[in-house]
Amino acid sequence: MPRGRAVLMPLVLTAILVAGVEQGRAELPQPDDFDIERIEEEQEREYRDEMPIYSVSEYEAPWITDDRNGDGRIDYAVLFNQSFQKVAEAVDHSHDGRMDDFYYYHRGDLVRQEIDTNHDGVVDLWIYLDGAYVERWERDTNHDGRADQVREY
Repeated sequence: MPRGRAVLMPLVLTAILVAGVEQGRAELPQPDDFDIERIEEEQEREYRDEMPIYSVSEYEAPWITDDRNGDGRIDYAVLFNQSFQKVAEAVDHSHDGRMDDFYYYHRGDLVRQEIDTNHDGVVDLWIYLDGAYVERWERDTNHDGRADQVREY
């Protein structure tokens, strides 16, 4: 291949990729295009403090729910604020009709995860994050409702 074409080819490919990305951005839906109920940002703390809700049947509007495994039962729920940022998520990993994994967000950043590791209906693992990294975790190994192991990072 002549030297001129070798230099020109990456430029042409880059132009095609950029045009494709720009075109894709223009076609993406905007958050307000979705007709779903969202909570006011002032309500976020209330929802974070009230969870967990274990029974999947208790997740109704403003929660958005899904049946990810197709068994006819809700196993995923997510809650958004007015800015379309996540406030909380709940997942039923064991598919037993009770949520067992809970995620809490502040301004869209993950700040805490609570897990019922033995599926007895009680959270026994708490993970605290700064949005990207684990700061600390606490674990209730004897299942008395209180953390007896703590690890700070």
